[in-house]
Amino acid sequence: MHDILSVLEKAEASAKVIRESKPKPVSYATMAPGDFHRQGDVYFVALAGVPADCVPTEARAQLVQGATQGARHCLRTTRGVEFFERKNATALDGPVLRSALPMTVDHPEHGTATFPPGATIGVHYQRQYAEEMRRVAD
Repeated sequence: MHDILSVLEKAEASAKVIRESKPKPVSYATMAPGDFHRQGDVYFVALAGVPADCVPTEARAQLVQGATQGARHCLRTTRGVEFFERKNATALDGPVLRSALPMTVDHPEHGTATFPPGATIGVHYQRQYAEEMRRVAD
């Protein structure tokens, strides 16, 4: 059985390793529908295609609203990427992205994720538990 001090020491050691290491790039060349990648408080879910309840929307490189470092989940380029949004999106639903080219999302703390050409990716935000449903704000 672990005492609280040993658990805290292990957590602190893990946090130090994370702080001092450089994020490693992630590549998902063979993602199947339902597979996902977490990048901090954002989840990228592989989809079989653009859902029927989606409509085209304006392209934007930054996938999370906000000006903090935590909000910097950014596409390297929007070239070749189609953007869609759900008609009845909740606070946790981000854009749906379909790309003819490899698609790379960078984040200064959570590393890089590269998705294969032809991928359709749903962006979802982590839920913050409160009285009302809202996404986590970094």
